Amino acid sequence: MMPIWTKSGKKHAVTLLKVQDCHVLKYISKEESGGKTSQLLVGGKNGSPFYKSEALMEIFREAGVPRKQKVSTFNVTDDALIKPGTPLYAAHFRPGQFVDVTAKTVQMIEDVKRKNRYLSVKASHASSVTSALSLLSLYFTSKVYRGKKMPGKMGNIYRTSYGLKVWRINTKYDIIYVNGSVPGHTNCLVKV
Repeated sequence: MMPIWTKSGKKHAVTLLKVQDCHVLKYISKEESGGKTSQLLVGGKNGSPFYKSEALMEIFREAGVPRKQKVSTFNVTDDALIKPGTPLYAAHFRPGQFVDVTAKTVQMIEDVKRKNRYLSVKASHASSVTSALSLLSLYFTSKVYRGKKMPGKMGNIYRTSYGLKVWRINTKYDIIYVNGSVPGHTNCLVKV
């Protein structure tokens, strides 16, 4: 994230997203997708030609593009179709537009308080009898009961940030300046 200032002098925190090697791979009609709208299959960031299924490699060959690391679908109207093999740039977006950003969140191991959103007693002026999470009952049990809230892994799931404003577009380096923070770690692949 970095700060950006408007002409009135107001400061905003923005996230920079780079559009890297994005190409349209395939057009999927309403009948094929089974939905109400048509879809475009878009691939981003060139990757190794190994470890992909033969069906997916056939789509890359038909579009005439190298193998992509990430492939996802986008719903489009019939008048906004793009030919397969067409590269997509940051100029596809406009300043002032609102976008949704989807990415996989950061995976971490958390303690019981943070994972289950417990409130604990303040560190100062606490009673010695008061236990923040009532852990005293754990010491005297002979087993762990089903459903007991314990520390463990959090994150590593897809989250979407809705309605983020596009502040600026840098067409030279294909960078989109998006308002606020987006899910995921640094240098991860996101869907805009």
